[in-house]
Amino acid sequence: MRTLILSVAAITCFGSILFAQSSQPSSSSQNSQDTKVDSQSAIVDPILTPEQINKLPSIKVKPQLTLHRALKIAERYAQKERFNLSSYFLLEARMVQYGSEQNAKELRWFFRWVNETGAMGDYIEITVSMKGKATRLPSM
Repeated sequence: MRTLILSVAAITCFGSILFAQSSQPSSSSQNSQDTKVDSQSAIVDPILTPEQINKLPSIKVKPQLTLHRALKIAERYAQKERFNLSSYFLLEARMVQYGSEQNAKELRWFFRWVNETGAMGDYIEITVSMKGKATRLPSM
């Protein structure tokens, strides 16, 4: 009986050692930390450094409409226009300058919902102006 218990303990101990993962990062995991892969387009983007982030154009104006309030307006608009968001998830929310170079640019909140299946072109984009007016952008 004692040998049986020792055998089971030895197998358990050696089995866990054989199947354990090393704690040192491999070169492939090191590379995955340095890059980010977009699963829909399979484009590899490097992670931005703080210096690169500081060089990005930024909007330094306090929005008249909060992100939280704009999201509620966008969701209400989707419900009113009968867009079924139940099979979508919110992928992106950001403030953008909306308009062309000829027209005056205005600040808007931009929201993108994508389908859970990951189908290309199956997304819903809605912008909300600082006055609270929601508009759907055309999709593919």
